[in-house]
Amino acid sequence: MDSVEELDPIEHALWLRNPTPELPRSVLREKKDAGGQFAILRDISGSMTGMQSRWASSLVLDLMDLAKEKRMKVGYCEFNDKAHMKYVDGRFFVRVQGDQQEKLVALANHVGCNGFTNYEATKSQP
Repeated sequence: MDSVEELDPIEHALWLRNPTPELPRSVLREKKDAGGQFAILRDISGSMTGMQSRWASSLVLDLMDLAKEKRMKVGYCEFNDKAHMKYVDGRFFVRVQGDQQEKLVALANHVGCNGFTNYEATKSQP
């Protein structure tokens, strides 16, 4: 155990009292309600105009709330006839907090759609 901050003393004590094959999270180096990262890929082509765009925006905002709660990093990309990587402070994966959260929310609130869908397009330059 390199870091005491990851240790849940009660969970560890209970496991020591009655060891099982399943190790406590602190031994497995798993934090409770934390970790990981995921990318959101959002279709902004013309076929998503109107209600679909508002629904996608709402879904992205909910995913960002979940990422904030679980202290996860989020990457955000939009596509229509080209892929548009969205960087926050020069990084693709960022934590949903502070200034970075405001920038991610601004991206998620975008409901404008145009172009056609191209699943094979390469990313555009940032």
